[in-house]
Amino acid sequence: MFKPKGVMFLTLVFMLMGLSCSGPESDQPLLTAEVPLHLEENIEAASVEGSEVPEDVPAPVEWRFDEEQPEWKALPPRDLPFEPSRTDDALRVTLGKSTEEDNEYAAGALYVDVPDWTRDDWAHVQVRARTSDKVSMLGLAFNLREESETDDEDAPPFLYRGDAAPVIKDGTVQTYSLRADWSGGKWEGKWQQLILYSFAEEPGSIDILSVMVIPKEAGYAGEPTGVRAEIRNRVYRRALYIHAPGRLKYQVRVPESGRLDLGLGVLRDDYPVMFRVTASTEGGEPEALLEESYTDKENWGQRSVDLLHLAGQTVTLALESECEREGTVALWGAPTLTGDQRGERPNVIFYVIDGAAADYMSVYGYNRRTTPNLERLAAEGAVFEWAYSNSTWTKP
Repeated sequence: MFKPKGVMFLTLVFMLMGLSCSGPESDQPLLTAEVPLHLEENIEAASVEGSEVPEDVPAPVEWRFDEEQPEWKALPPRDLPFEPSRTDDALRVTLGKSTEEDNEYAAGALYVDVPDWTRDDWAHVQVRARTSDKVSMLGLAFNLREESETDDEDAPPFLYRGDAAPVIKDGTVQTYSLRADWSGGKWEGKWQQLILYSFAEEPGSIDILSVMVIPKEAGYAGEPTGVRAEIRNRVYRRALYIHAPGRLKYQVRVPESGRLDLGLGVLRDDYPVMFRVTASTEGGEPEALLEESYTDKENWGQRSVDLLHLAGQTVTLALESECEREGTVALWGAPTLTGDQRGERPNVIFYVIDGAAADYMSVYGYNRRTTPNLERLAAEGAVFEWAYSNSTWTKP
């Protein structure tokens, strides 16, 4: 039986209206979690409120050694004469051994005075360098020690040893990013000297092409919000960032047994950041699911938010941050929405070995039969030559 054209037209109108009114703020894409939904991978689907970039973000400070930089001076270890020399594009640090009998390394260091900085304002020191010699380490230290401050002849000439990185020795220019806001020992006072030191297995040299000190907020000043790889306590997360006060809002359909897992992260510990997660249905008031003040710049605050009571509903899920210091960056580490997945499930066992090296496993070609059981498993499966971890130590 055919419907009159007018009835068909009205039916089509009501169908379109029903589609356009399927949830709150329907101009946004509706996200679902048939598989784990990584919100940081769907930032283009979010609406942004607030999150204004501060106008007074300080610029990086850079020294380029393709021109004279007379303020950089040598810092020779005791008994070790040392003077930097210039090449066409770099300052060459010559590493020599001291006359002490128990000294196993060659070393050299440079330093520059800085104008009484507050060290917590700075994120990284980026050093561009190259060497073909057996230089093993490039590191930071902070603030020269006055001779009157210690009677210990073996004390280093600086107060605080900082971050360090192994050196690539193939003669190519490499960029080493070292933390500016971390050091061994309890920090006191202002940052007065920046010190670069190097160790080598034997006398040699390393060329320093440039040194850049990067403020903490500088890396986030390009956009109101975005996604970056962030590390806390040697654990990496892909993280959303916003500038407080700010809010990211997603339209999501909550799955059965829904849960939101995320990490809280901050750049500094002098201004607490309030993190808040809310959910609201169409026409309803936002319900606070998580509300926490966080200040630990060294670690992720890993949290899990229960969405069980919202299962099957379409909601506006909001990630909000507030701080007394406007423009402070708040980090949401790998916010992931998951639920109870239906259907066929494979039977998977993860067998994890700690402290085993592939180059000592016969399954990877070692000449002794060290892993016969893994070889039998490999014969029925697949062996992968490369794997990537989001951290470098055992627990994560």
